[in-house]
Amino acid sequence: MGRKIIEDSFGRRQAQRLHLHLQKTLRQRGPGSITALEKALGVRSGWLRYKRYRGTLELSHLLQILHWLDLDPGPFFSEVFGERPSALRLPIRKGNVPLLVRRAVQRFVNGAVAKQPRLSESDLLGFERARRNSPREVIQQITACLDQADGEQLPRLLSTAGSAWRHLIQLDKAQHALNSALQMAEDLDMPALTGDLLQRLGYVVADAGEHATAWRLARRATDTYTLVADLEGIGKSFVDQGIWLFYLDRTDEAIAAHQAALRYLPPSAEENRCAALQALGLCHRRRGELEEAANYADQARLLEGSLDPFGRARLIWLQGQIAADQERYAEAEESLSEAARSLMKLHPGDAALITTELVHLQLRRGHNERAYETASTMISLVEPLNRQPLISAAVVELLRCCLSGRGLTLSLVAEVKNKLRKQRERGQRSRDVMR
Repeated sequence: MGRKIIEDSFGRRQAQRLHLHLQKTLRQRGPGSITALEKALGVRSGWLRYKRYRGTLELSHLLQILHWLDLDPGPFFSEVFGERPSALRLPIRKGNVPLLVRRAVQRFVNGAVAKQPRLSESDLLGFERARRNSPREVIQQITACLDQADGEQLPRLLSTAGSAWRHLIQLDKAQHALNSALQMAEDLDMPALTGDLLQRLGYVVADAGEHATAWRLARRATDTYTLVADLEGIGKSFVDQGIWLFYLDRTDEAIAAHQAALRYLPPSAEENRCAALQALGLCHRRRGELEEAANYADQARLLEGSLDPFGRARLIWLQGQIAADQERYAEAEESLSEAARSLMKLHPGDAALITTELVHLQLRRGHNERAYETASTMISLVEPLNRQPLISAAVVELLRCCLSGRGLTLSLVAEVKNKLRKQRERGQRSRDVMR
């Protein structure tokens, strides 16, 4: 099963069609071509025939073969499949199409040409960098400068706007923007942007709990990147495949996807490599393989400079959980404390859960006074959580014990911790990698 997600990334029928076309191409090159190819790849004689019999072919080997044959992947895949794979069409989201999206679509249909000098690349990159931390401002800035964008810049602006709306938890607006951007990117034949938009749409539908759809979108992104031999894009899409497979409880396949991602991602792609390593830590922890989990989390920590504060806190939280599982309690308490402090302002829901985990650990160690002190810090979370009544009620339950100075027992804290974990899983925002 571990290799299936790599070998079958096109689907078995598609792999068979690839083999047939490769066989035809190699025959046209004359006698000895297959032998020369297998020697160049460093594989045993008969390897290609065996792969054809199995109906499988690793993506990395396919790209090496095309390179050896001096073939452009785009035309090759067009000959095999007849056309580029079209993006998945998602159901129309509820709610009105945002004015920004309507304006952008109209400009695109009219063949947009900027009346003023078109936006600079630094402008576009600036919007993209700010979409996570300042999403409202980015939406306003894109709205203000839309008339300066030409046709090729419009899908990029809508892509950034869609991501910003997602961070504002306005999923309908996000999907409207990304769907429109995807159509534009396809019309303009921009496969790299098309793949990225498929991935961003995956995060939006995952936020709504549709992880199976998110996985299908990530698979389609892999196919799209493969058509143009975009190795980094392939790696990024495998990271997403692994994330959604993890949420679908397909842990073995998730591990295979993340391992494939690390083979394709260059060293410079630190954020995505870090995400893959962190996800491998999560997967191995789920399987009870704690040494492997700790090793992957430690490797991810070496790349923490690529993470935003939220991502870094989540990684330290994972390290604390693994340390607790391994009964390295002092180290676990230190990591959980650090992550809890960071999350207090960044994500109140996660802060409530991690603080409860820390209180539970301190009680287990017999540090009752410290546990009461830690639990009391949750008073700052009551107001931010007032729109999440179930989580807020669980927090208040612990605070009541703190105020009375008694009743903070292991069983009570474990019960509250389980309530918070269930609520978090139910409303998981899937922010392991922020698109």
